[in-house]
Amino acid sequence: MVYAEDNPQDYWLSRRLVVFENQVTVRGEVRFSSQVNVREQNQEIRFEIEYPNFAINNPSEEITTVIRQNYRWDNAILHLRPFQVKEFARRLEYHHYSLENNFVGGNEFRRFELRSMRFLGFHIDYLQAQGDTLKAYLSIDQPRAGRPYVLPQIPDQDGLYVIDRFETSEEANKMLEADYVQVHFRLESPTAAPGTIYVLGAFNDWLPLPAFALKAVPQQSFLQAVVWLKQGVYDYMYAQIEGGKSVAGPIEGDFAQTQNQYEILVYYRALGARYDRVVGYQSFKSGANLQDR
Repeated sequence: MVYAEDNPQDYWLSRRLVVFENQVTVRGEVRFSSQVNVREQNQEIRFEIEYPNFAINNPSEEITTVIRQNYRWDNAILHLRPFQVKEFARRLEYHHYSLENNFVGGNEFRRFELRSMRFLGFHIDYLQAQGDTLKAYLSIDQPRAGRPYVLPQIPDQDGLYVIDRFETSEEANKMLEADYVQVHFRLESPTAAPGTIYVLGAFNDWLPLPAFALKAVPQQSFLQAVVWLKQGVYDYMYAQIEGGKSVAGPIEGDFAQTQNQYEILVYYRALGARYDRVVGYQSFKSGANLQDR
């Protein structure tokens, strides 16, 4: 937390960090879903935790887990309990079959590059300067639901972004000298996804804030959101909110082949303790090595 005048109640910003101890071994993999009706859309996370040299008296009560997709907390799977406890082997198995360990695969992220205001970067339609205001208009996006899955030639950043600028005095000053640009996201009006649509990514912490809502443009066939961003390379997607969670499938499509980054965090709280320790961590990617067993 960053706060003013030694007053934690008057904080300006906060970021979540995870510090872990390497006490247990985590082995995870991504598979097609065990449920036949969602095998084409879902990815199933199975994993095991081995603790040969770490004392755990009651694994079902002392161990909890978190599975994250693409570094996100808003759709993380929390508090998944072990499917099977093998005490003599000192191993916990998380081989569930009822969708509790499933994520929708989503689609590869959309991407644009805005590292210069002198030439058009990837997915930039045109640039404009009006007084002190710099504007960038992205190429008009098309809804992708119902279309075949396509692996892009340029890999995405799993929803992340990088602040960057080509025209800088020194390499170390790129983040400081990058300008703020008024970015115009434009999506051809989808007919199969009524309701408010948001542009989401790590750049806005996946929060469907009003500033990121797409609105109709008079006499145009597309929706638009105008957002201030610093120059750089950005991943993004379009989503709606259902049941308090972002749902991108009706616009972007969901595919089991999509390449996603997954993380497993293992939390340990001893009986009677007042805090959790992160005692294990693993990160791995889906897509190329998707299992079908």
